[in-house]
Amino acid sequence: MVTTMITREKAISNIKIKDATLGQKHTAPLSLHPFPVVGVITEGNITFQIEDEPVQHPKAAGKFNESANMRIARFDND
Repeated sequence: MVTTMITREKAISNIKIKDATLGQKHTAPLSLHPFPVVGVITEGNITFQIEDEPVQHPKAAGKFNESANMRIARFDND
């Protein structure tokens, strides 16, 4: 699993918290965010894959994280 570190060298000016619900069998296209993302699965499970890394299957209470500008190959509702 990739770990995103926030160090003192990087100032944080904004944090957003969002709640997202994926429909059954939802699949997301290849994506990336220009900022770090940290998430917790509250119900069900997903298929999560950072490009060129093994597929992960976090379940309820599981977590995922993405470093800024990391290409996400899969973020699918199982």
